[in-house]
Amino acid sequence: MNLGHYEEIAAAATKDDLKARLVEFTSHVGFERFALVLERTLVDGTKRYHSLTNAPDGFSEVQVDNSIAAVDPVHSHLRSSLTPIVYTQQTYVDAGVPDLWDMVAPFGYSVGIGVSMVAPGVGRVMLGIDRASALPKDENALGRLASDLQLLAQYSQDVAQRLLAGAFTPELTGHQMAVLQLIGEGKSNSVIATLLGVSENTVKYHVGTLFRRMNVATREQAVRAACRAGLID
Repeated sequence: MNLGHYEEIAAAATKDDLKARLVEFTSHVGFERFALVLERTLVDGTKRYHSLTNAPDGFSEVQVDNSIAAVDPVHSHLRSSLTPIVYTQQTYVDAGVPDLWDMVAPFGYSVGIGVSMVAPGVGRVMLGIDRASALPKDENALGRLASDLQLLAQYSQDVAQRLLAGAFTPELTGHQMAVLQLIGEGKSNSVIATLLGVSENTVKYHVGTLFRRMNVATREQAVRAACRAGLID
């Protein structure tokens, strides 16, 4: 697929629109099922999951059930690694949980490829495509599929946040909002301290708190997350 197709997916206006475009992508690369999961970690450490799939009714509940996902080898891999995974029934047998395969097989899953990507300020985006027929034996073909899927995951970050989880609005104090606004204007900590009439250490404290509450690591990520949430222009 060319870059324009990925951009169209990222620009989806509704959840149904996003689903239709992901179905089109899945079919284009020769697969039948897709599953997109957004994992968000809240300030208190609680994890929230939001998913979109064209699997039959009931699969989403299996997919994000923590008691199942904790021992599912594919989910465990995607939650801890950014390396793509190719999986079959043997993956579950080797992990000692063949019964889990029996739970997903009725939903039309046989073989698949999964990728995971961490998006600062958004969460972890996990994306998988599956089909009934065997995967290509050519390693180059498999590599291209994995690369296509990773690119799709990258373009799905913001749209997954926007359409599946809704706007994430962290709870910020007035001082923190003032600091965030000035960060968005490109001001340094020393300049912010002067403008707000506080010490630079106080500004650093507010910046650190902002980063934790917004689940980001840099000023640039904080600004992007704040723009997505409508906190700043």
